[in-house]
Amino acid sequence: MTRIEFLKLLNEYVPTIDKLNLTESTEEERNVLKIQLAIVKSVRFSSCHMDALPVLLKYCRGDCLQSALHSLYKCFSATPENNLKPLINILLKNSVSFRKHTVCLATMVFPVKINEDLCHKIMINDQNDSIQKHLFISSYKYF
Repeated sequence: MTRIEFLKLLNEYVPTIDKLNLTESTEEERNVLKIQLAIVKSVRFSSCHMDALPVLLKYCRGDCLQSALHSLYKCFSATPENNLKPLINILLKNSVSFRKHTVCLATMVFPVKINEDLCHKIMINDQNDSIQKHLFISSYKYF
């Protein structure tokens, strides 16, 4: 499969709903979810990490989040730092669990100065105890 075909397939199956109620859903909806999970898991094996990252972020919610995380970490580590900076603000607007992954991704990729600024920004804007605890644990390695 070519790079363009893979990206087209990835775009075609972007989730339209966050959570699928398995007891009330149809067989077709469950099959689409299985396809979405398989596609998002396969992104980490592709060679188009930088191109797939914006679409992959659409999978990082609801039922697809856990399956998308391995691919997201792989794409983040394979994408140039300059291309990732604008995405951080987008990532910080998601759910609490995903914001924790954003902190982990940032500490994995960015230099100390950028991480200091990011942590300071999060501490001011986000009063969630769980995120602040995660920030402390993530920033502990810089001391």
